[in-house]
Amino acid sequence: MSFITEKFSSFDIKTISDIGYGLDDHLFDINDYKNKEKKFYLFEPNIFLFKDLIVKFKDFDNVCLYNYGIYNDNKIVNFYLDHYWSFIEGINAPIYANQKNNIERILKFHKVLINAYKISVFDKGNIDFLSLSCEGCEWFCLEHLVSRPKIIRINNFNNSGYNNFFQKNIEKWIKENNYVLDFIENPVDCYYDYFYIKKE
Repeated sequence: MSFITEKFSSFDIKTISDIGYGLDDHLFDINDYKNKEKKFYLFEPNIFLFKDLIVKFKDFDNVCLYNYGIYNDNKIVNFYLDHYWSFIEGINAPIYANQKNNIERILKFHKVLINAYKISVFDKGNIDFLSLSCEGCEWFCLEHLVSRPKIIRINNFNNSGYNNFFQKNIEKWIKENNYVLDFIENPVDCYYDYFYIKKE
């Protein structure tokens, strides 16, 4: 049984949207993905990681993959990537704190163009579980969200002095939309997952 299935067993989670899927998923296990009653929408703009997702989920017709960024506009943006690390240009991403503001190293990342969209382009209003781990773009997701998911997970980088410029916007949205913090998990050193549930 996966972490999410066990932790939120009382919730009927059918539609899952993961913005910034990344390298691996500690939230759901293979049995969740095999469950045809669940539909997964996974977004990963980093082409290196996206290629792995294509292989991983090639036999799952209930998993939709998108090689797009989620942003505050529908446009082509500059995108920096160094295999596992990636971020949209102009965003105060956690990598700046992780690399101790080593701008010279960061600017040696591959710079490519990617398609970025507002989440409202894809959100049909039926998301049950929303996972956000999108390198400083978490607020843009909430700002244009159509659904009001039962559960929202926001990944945050809390060490090394990282400051999400939109943290107050996120907290205000959470409160105004009647969400409460259920618990905080620390799956990886310096990363924290904040799980919010919507009150009735």
